[in-house]
Amino acid sequence: MESRETRQVNEFKLVDDQGKEYTVFEYQVGTEKPSLKWIKFGPTSFRLSDGTAVDKIDDNTFRTLDKVLHRQQP
Repeated sequence: MESRETRQVNEFKLVDDQGKEYTVFEYQVGTEKPSLKWIKFGPTSFRLSDGTAVDKIDDNTFRTLDKVLHRQQP
């Protein structure tokens, strides 16, 4: 039987309107197959490095309770 777990799948930088940088981690619920392939089962969630939940508005814009954050351009 496979067990579902939440795993970090991505990490990227965001910046607020005052220029302060934040690291955001993307998590997915899924399971690891014997082939070590990660199979996604649930929705994606985002959190700041301190654990604060972040809502995705679009691919480049995210929101916390008190800030709007934008993905940094390389």
